[in-house]
Amino acid sequence: MNELFEEAYEEVQQTASLILPARKKIWTQLGNISYEPGIRKMTDGIRKRVTLAKACVKKVLPIWNAGTGCDSKLYDFLNQIDAYIDGLCSNEELQANMKILYSQFETDAYEPQYEKTSLIGFAALYAANIALYDELLFQNSEDNDLDEDLDSFTWDTSYLVSLVYSDSTEEGTRIEKQREYWSWYLAEVQKIAGNN
Repeated sequence: MNELFEEAYEEVQQTASLILPARKKIWTQLGNISYEPGIRKMTDGIRKRVTLAKACVKKVLPIWNAGTGCDSKLYDFLNQIDAYIDGLCSNEELQANMKILYSQFETDAYEPQYEKTSLIGFAALYAANIALYDELLFQNSEDNDLDEDLDSFTWDTSYLVSLVYSDSTEEGTRIEKQREYWSWYLAEVQKIAGNN
């Protein structure tokens, strides 16, 4: 795993990005992938991938708070994901709330003042998808696909958050924020991977 992280850190320093194939390799290092559809055993790998995705969403909570006046629905939803992971919330309850939130965030996406917060909301929904199905990009993308090759509705939590975190009209600022975000991301992965 050390060699994988060294390559990833080098990529981030050189390009200010962490391409999808590199992220997928990192996700596999967090534990076995579950291809079982529907209700299944919660694996250590899924728990760690959900923890990582939720950490990404939490990274941009200040932007959510500023844009929504500290609307609690995102916090409540992150808590519901935890409840699902811990067996305190059913698959049906989580999916029902996801449908409601999806409609809200989709409506918000068309309002310029809520564009960023809707992306954060979608990032949280994609974190819940990991809890339900594991990371869908393991099955719904090719090994060499890049983020820009995929439909925006299939992007993962980490990439969506990177777009929000690094949003700037100044290219230099945007690149520096991307480098900062992906460096943080790799450190977060290592922290999570170390928690056995």
